[in-house]
Amino acid sequence: MLGCGMIGVTLGDPAGVGPELVAWALAQASDEVRRQVRVFGDPAVLARGARAVGVTVDVPCAGVTCATAPGRPDLAGGQAQVAWLEDAIAAAAAGQL
Repeated sequence: MLGCGMIGVTLGDPAGVGPELVAWALAQASDEVRRQVRVFGDPAVLARGARAVGVTVDVPCAGVTCATAPGRPDLAGGQAQVAWLEDAIAAAAAGQL
């Protein structure tokens, strides 16, 4: 079954470089591509990643919150990462991606 044309992206490990990479890639993407992207993760973590690489991003981002500090992996960050991935899988299974 084909999805709806939306692209789902998870932030990965909130303590790792995922949030920065996602923010940077989205900032480089065309408006057309950004309109097709849905980010699964904590909006605050995405914003933190964007600030770290000096960009701004304006795409839908939703997921459980996570207070894990950059460079300090912990259980809460791992749990958030799994929750974001499960949300993305559920969205894809529902034909939203």
